[in-house]
Amino acid sequence: MSAPAPYREAVLDAIAAGRRADPLAPVTVVSPSHLAALQMRRALAERGPFAAVRFETLPRLAELIGAGRLAAEGRRPLARPIGDHLAERVGQEARPPLAPIAGLPGFGRALRRLFARLRRAGLTGGEPPVDGVGDPHLAEVMRLYGLWRAQIAGFYDEDDLLDAAADSVMADAGLATELGTLYLVPPGPRSAAGARLLGALGEARGGVTRAGDPEPCDDVRLVLAPDLASEAREAVRAVLVALDEGVPLHEIAVLHGADPAYARPLREALAAAGVPAAASPGLPLVETPAGRGVLSLLEIALEDLSRTAFIDMLSVAPVRRELPAGTGTARVRLGRWDRHSRAAGITHGIDRWREGVRALAADRRARMEQGRREGRGRDRLQDAIDEADEMLAVVEALWGRLVELRPERPAAEFLRRLGTTVAQYLDPGATGMAEVLAEIERLGTVDAVGGAFSLGSF
Repeated sequence: MSAPAPYREAVLDAIAAGRRADPLAPVTVVSPSHLAALQMRRALAERGPFAAVRFETLPRLAELIGAGRLAAEGRRPLARPIGDHLAERVGQEARPPLAPIAGLPGFGRALRRLFARLRRAGLTGGEPPVDGVGDPHLAEVMRLYGLWRAQIAGFYDEDDLLDAAADSVMADAGLATELGTLYLVPPGPRSAAGARLLGALGEARGGVTRAGDPEPCDDVRLVLAPDLASEAREAVRAVLVALDEGVPLHEIAVLHGADPAYARPLREALAAAGVPAAASPGLPLVETPAGRGVLSLLEIALEDLSRTAFIDMLSVAPVRRELPAGTGTARVRLGRWDRHSRAAGITHGIDRWREGVRALAADRRARMEQGRREGRGRDRLQDAIDEADEMLAVVEALWGRLVELRPERPAAEFLRRLGTTVAQYLDPGATGMAEVLAEIERLGTVDAVGGAFSLGSF
């Protein structure tokens, strides 16, 4: 690489100056993220025309250059659910000293994270043990990693894509011609494969101009806040001050630490102040009404038809106004069903629901009979019986569908049944529903490797 250039502003100035000399000369800026690419494209547009200038992340460049090579080999993209599923499958083959923990929940996910780190380091599986490292835990992890890499041989991940692109450029430097002059905005590649591709591009294009790191800022203000909400409001006040001083909205960012608890109070404080904001990476699906609804629906089965779980689902989930009940439907009556199920002494289990509703109905009929003998009308007690019977019909129908999800089934069949249940009980127009259904469909990719789901594993 050539000597470091000044930070982003000088790089953009240089590109803009080059446009005046040759408005169609190809230029590629390797950006650390899609958001950074959008922001720099906007900043360059403010300086003048920017035809033939592209802002891309390194993985995106790798896709443009190397995807065809991998497709010709018959390999497919490695969907996250496939990699996770195969890591869990490989984890079941763990030997000592990892064998005692192989059955623990989360062992497969822990392996998957380790495998990702090994791949970023440039290991592709099957490497001999590192000289001088005799730790048996590491040796077993490396053995499992080799097994996992063998199982995903028909797929490719991001690092495989970067390696394939590097191989393509080294074999034919002309592939990088249309990229033109190359600039790199820090921090640069974070994997061995990424560094290899950047090196190949630099060699093919006569070097890469690396933007320098920004100068550290001395303008630091510390604020003591009693809680997260107060801290978020103070941050939004700072945003409003910056806007009032003329700082463009797209030049302002609010960053917080890894604690996800900051996200919600920041969103709420920005909304209360009327400041439009784009969250990155966005609102987690579990925090959308649809995400909470699907999980609360399945929680009923995991808690053996708990009364509390059922009422919570009706309270939290964006349920349809009418739910399946026997051969028809029944209108949701949350308050009354809560009251009747409590009066019936229901705790959990379908048998307890049936017994409780029968006992409640018998008690109400006895009170109605006593009222007739005493000359007093008790029509409201008949309403309570009808509402409790209607509630039980809804519970019976729901339980029948949830029980079908308990056994392990091939992924496609399980997700088909799950999708049908979600469609019958939740509002299709609920916020986040399209994204939740897309994520459920994405999980079906494990069918390609014989994956299966039970309710618990899902």
